[in-house]
Amino acid sequence: MGFFSSVSYPTDEHPLTENEIKKLITYIHVPTLNGHEDREKLIQESLLHARHGNGTISQQKIFTVLTQLKDQNRITVYDRDAVMKTLVEYLNNRNAETRL
Repeated sequence: MGFFSSVSYPTDEHPLTENEIKKLITYIHVPTLNGHEDREKLIQESLLHARHGNGTISQQKIFTVLTQLKDQNRITVYDRDAVMKTLVEYLNNRNAETRL
C-alpha cells in the first residue's frame, strides 16, 4: 500500500473571480483558520496565482495548490479539506444553476 493519495477531481475549468475566492475563503468556518488571516491570505493569493489568464481554474488544480501548501506545512490538512469542500460545493452548485 502506497503513501500517495489517489484523490482525483474534475479537470474542467471554471471561472472563479478574485472576489469569489476572497469571499469564500474569508467566510469558511474552519476552526484552524479562525484568527489566522495570514493563512487565509496565503490560500487566496495562491489560488489567484494558479488561475489561468482568463480567470479559470479546475477543481483538480485547486486541490493540487492546497496540497502543495499543506506539504510545505503552510496550512493544515484540515484547512485544505475544508477549503476544498467549500469550493467544490460552490462550483458544483453554481454549475447546476447554470444548467437549469
